[in-house]
Amino acid sequence: MGEMCDPSKYLGTAEVVLREDLESLSRLFSEEERIEFWNKLKTNLRRYLLECSPKVPRDVDKVVRGKFRLAQLLLAASFKVRGEEHPEIVSMFKDKEYNLLFDFEKYKIFDNLDVSDIVEFIRMRKGRVYEFVMEYYSKQYNMLEKTWADIVGDLAFMINLRYKHRREKIEKAVMEYVRRYGLLTTISEIEEAVKKTYEADELRRKLENEIRRKIELEYNIPMLEEKLRVLEEERERLLSRLRDLEGKVLREAEEKSVLASAFEKIRAEKEKLLREHAELISKLKRVEAVLSEAASKLESKKEELLNLSKRVERREASGTLESEAELLAKTLEELLSKYDEYRSLYDRVLTEKQMLENKLREVEAVLKGEVKGRPILSSEAKAFEEALVAKISYKLGEPVKIYDPLEGKVKTIKSWDKRFEYCLAELENKLPKGKGVVYVKEKGVVFRRKEVVIEALTLLHIDSYKNQGFDVRPVGLDDIVNILSGRISEAEKGKYYHVLIISSPTGFTDKVIEYIGGSEFHRMFTAKHVTVYLVDPVEGSVFYNEADRAAKENYSLALPYLPEERILRVMNYVLSDEMLEKAVARAPSKPFLRIDEIARETKETPDIIRQALLRLEREGKGYAKITPSGIIVFYYSSRVFRR
Repeated sequence: MGEMCDPSKYLGTAEVVLREDLESLSRLFSEEERIEFWNKLKTNLRRYLLECSPKVPRDVDKVVRGKFRLAQLLLAASFKVRGEEHPEIVSMFKDKEYNLLFDFEKYKIFDNLDVSDIVEFIRMRKGRVYEFVMEYYSKQYNMLEKTWADIVGDLAFMINLRYKHRREKIEKAVMEYVRRYGLLTTISEIEEAVKKTYEADELRRKLENEIRRKIELEYNIPMLEEKLRVLEEERERLLSRLRDLEGKVLREAEEKSVLASAFEKIRAEKEKLLREHAELISKLKRVEAVLSEAASKLESKKEELLNLSKRVERREASGTLESEAELLAKTLEELLSKYDEYRSLYDRVLTEKQMLENKLREVEAVLKGEVKGRPILSSEAKAFEEALVAKISYKLGEPVKIYDPLEGKVKTIKSWDKRFEYCLAELENKLPKGKGVVYVKEKGVVFRRKEVVIEALTLLHIDSYKNQGFDVRPVGLDDIVNILSGRISEAEKGKYYHVLIISSPTGFTDKVIEYIGGSEFHRMFTAKHVTVYLVDPVEGSVFYNEADRAAKENYSLALPYLPEERILRVMNYVLSDEMLEKAVARAPSKPFLRIDEIARETKETPDIIRQALLRLEREGKGYAKITPSGIIVFYYSSRVFRR
């Protein structure tokens, strides 16, 4: 830790100046003496900034800098009031800073009066005391945040500290007057404005303190955030075990009784985790309720002040009310921002809980035999991801019409400013990598920023392809949430429109399709900024949210485009007499064709072949399955041979 520094050894001259008021400084010290003070202040300030400022705490540094600045202002003001020509000194401060100092210096008249004396002067409506009170409110000196908004922070802080006692005495006297005598005709508007702003200020401070106490002490939000982080880690560990279990079931790698036992152990751990999620959700709901109630009270008080400001005739009263209304609006804005922050945290916990529950249901459905896996080899997955990039690149290589919901109109994009490809994993060339492609259209002449982004990626279970050479698991909610959240957050922050096309050759779980198309997804995620498509390239199907108008308008971007005649050619090849005879000769009891043989003979791409086999399966003519040796074959059903 660095050596500490004592600021007091630099403040000697500043303290001498600050012991005087403006009148005594101007009267008791000659021009030459004040010039000497100025030069010493300048030297000491420079020394302090270089030698000491970096070594002291910020709050101490703020006080020290404020003392230097206020001492300089007092000296500069003394030259100004005496008409002494020192433009290089006088020009260092603004008129507003001088006027503020002059006013608070003349308010020293209040130092020798108690609150009752001031109240009596106000009641009589005459004399300098009464005039100064009216001036204090007409210049809105009771509204420090607005009055001093453009004054340097350290100087404003020290002026407030120096004259705080005078300010408090004036404001207490006015409130005491209102309490004793009520609102009288000549200054009733100012008095009512003072009363209402005092009430509003009290409400604002009370709510701020209450919220701070509840959030920091009672509900301990920092601890809740840390708890959520731990829950996310535990959730990811459970999801990993569930994915592994799901893969084993779909591959029929172990006896179902063994897998069911493992599933029940995971379910028990899940219940404990969900109870902790429920507790977290309950606390966040209470925080939301506190913030919502506070926001409602502030909004109501703000409207009351604004309505009153429209009815009063005196400018001073109107200005006072409007200033306090502005402060309430600012506090309200901060409160709503905090509300959004905790709503986001709440939604995050809710999503975590939903992801875990959905994954558990998905694996349970697989165990019950309600879901069949679609085996996809590494080579096929790689072909699918390359095909997606090629198709999107082909579509966007020509002028394309895109409906932009942010501007509510269709745009024709003739060229793109940026294009890049990426991979979700870095693996050897023969393996799929989760490939994606991004096209960016920008706007702006000097400062360029995103306007429209089109992104397409193939989402895969990379570990399955790396370790087994194939995958059978459809993409689940847990696979897509993080990707979606990141894209949506970036688009909202950058204020651009993003089309996200997610392709999965193993398909998607019913829960994901339901989630993307449901009202909950629309409420929590879909804004004007993002449109999401789920594409199954094997089935040739596209899923999206019906509530998203842009998704309907831009639907053609996501269409897989599988030529019908090529699919029919593969179907005819598989059902040809030659292939049926070959399959029977190979395995009379369970005839089959290997998919790699079909590809070699037809010279077709995996997406066309898998679409053809899927149609045959739906017609009851067979089904595709992966063998223990990792080869995908098409088993014929017996009805094919009864022709």
